[in-house]
Amino acid sequence: MEQRTVTRSGGRALKAKLFGSEHLPELLTRMSDASIAKDVNGVATKWSEQLATWLIPTHALDKSFMEKLGETFALLAEPIRSSLRKPFEQHYEKEIERMVAHCQTQRKKVPGDADNAGAQLLKSGKAVLPAYRGLLGSEAIGFQHAVDGVAEELLECAINHFNAHLEHDTIRSETVRSLVKAAGAIAHGRMLNARIEDNAKTMEEYFADDGERKEFQRLKPTLDMIQHQLQVFDNAGDQLHTITSLLLNCAQPLQSLQIELGSANEVHINLSSAVVNKAQQRLVTVVNAAQKGATPGSERFKHLLTTLDQAKDLTDRMARMAMHPNLRTSFENNQKTLQGLVFQARMVAAQSSRSTSGCLGQVAAITFFIFLGWMLT
Repeated sequence: MEQRTVTRSGGRALKAKLFGSEHLPELLTRMSDASIAKDVNGVATKWSEQLATWLIPTHALDKSFMEKLGETFALLAEPIRSSLRKPFEQHYEKEIERMVAHCQTQRKKVPGDADNAGAQLLKSGKAVLPAYRGLLGSEAIGFQHAVDGVAEELLECAINHFNAHLEHDTIRSETVRSLVKAAGAIAHGRMLNARIEDNAKTMEEYFADDGERKEFQRLKPTLDMIQHQLQVFDNAGDQLHTITSLLLNCAQPLQSLQIELGSANEVHINLSSAVVNKAQQRLVTVVNAAQKGATPGSERFKHLLTTLDQAKDLTDRMARMAMHPNLRTSFENNQKTLQGLVFQARMVAAQSSRSTSGCLGQVAAITFFIFLGWMLT
């Protein structure tokens, strides 16, 4: 048997021949014949399958042609209309399923390149879906189901690429946006549309913060330096020199942030407050511990005097640092308490050095008792 190859131009020429041939008109005029009537659907299906075999290779992507074919089928009554249309529907269903499955495989294989897989699906969809819509109409359930499958896969491609590149902020925003926009343009399902809108909103909020993220990446080494010093401090002992080290090691990074971001910047204030808060807590612990057993004239009392002088120098340094209002209130209260402690300790030390015994010694002890009542919080 001779094999016929139908080219695109040949297919277009064939179009008139097919619709002008006697096959379909003859079929319609002979509906009353017993041989036809007993299996009209079978006859219509066979005729349509042959028609599909001729037309699909050359006209499957021809939207205008499929619209005319769909209009012709629409003129017929059921079940003949469905029987004639079925081979064409099956072609589009299988083709769209194949496109989506291929995209899904590529997306799962390399999530970071899922945007490229989605872009290819979008390109293929733009070629196939209009012709399928021309055949069935946009309200046909079969068409809506097919485009929802494409829309969902486009969204998944955008999400996979977004999540894969989120940590390193390397998302290809324009491609992601185009995929989400295309998914929203063709989706029919209410829940699918809601999901597309939610993800689009999340992505746009992320893209809107692009400037802040780039600024963060630029400052990340400085931020990491401060964070490292805070971690080292947490593992250090309750001693004044650890507080001194924290303040000294964080001074330059905090100054850099202040210059880069401004003294009122929230990031700068947050980090500076974190340093002050940790230093203040450690200072409270050290000073309160130094007061225990520090009787006038004893070695512990001498240690207390040294501790208070160093603590005062540290609080004077911290007072110049940025901090949140509520933290500053707490800090200033402790600073005043510390100033009182220093004053009382010096009074006790002066009286103790002048007294030798008797009533002066008793006064010194009473004064020191009052002094012990000043505790940092």
